[in-house]
Amino acid sequence: MHWYFTVLKNYALFGGRACRREFWMFMLINWLIVFALGTINGIATSAEKHYSAYPGILSRGSSVVFGLYNLAVLIPAVAVSVRRLHDTNRSGWWMLLVPAPHITLALALLTHRIPEPGGSLSSSSVILLSLTLLAFISQIVLLIFMVQDSQPGVNRYSPNPKISTL
Repeated sequence: MHWYFTVLKNYALFGGRACRREFWMFMLINWLIVFALGTINGIATSAEKHYSAYPGILSRGSSVVFGLYNLAVLIPAVAVSVRRLHDTNRSGWWMLLVPAPHITLALALLTHRIPEPGGSLSSSSVILLSLTLLAFISQIVLLIFMVQDSQPGVNRYSPNPKISTL
């Protein structure tokens, strides 16, 4: 929990570096909290359908809590991700790869229809499918950046956090 609260205390600190442990412990605890809130939301929704005289109240309340939590940790999650990229001597602008799959999928869904069975794909469909594939590959690249070890010594962002915390 120490790492989780450390990230929350530095919620808008985009400068400096974050070691792998700080980043991954925050992400692990965050994912566990999101899983727990999602489970509670699912149970509330399911129970309400069968047992509540006022359907919708409990599930809406748990959905609001779920949404508020996600909104509250959005900036700290982006900040620690940027600091993690800095730790590997990369720019925080690499974080722009995160929404890429969502944007390309939204474009594909909004602008194209599914071809008839036996029909061929249009050239614009092939381009959008290629962009979607590239967007998902970009997520793998970002994951590789996040699991890499810290750059030893001082880099252009700050001293190595492993050395300064020991």
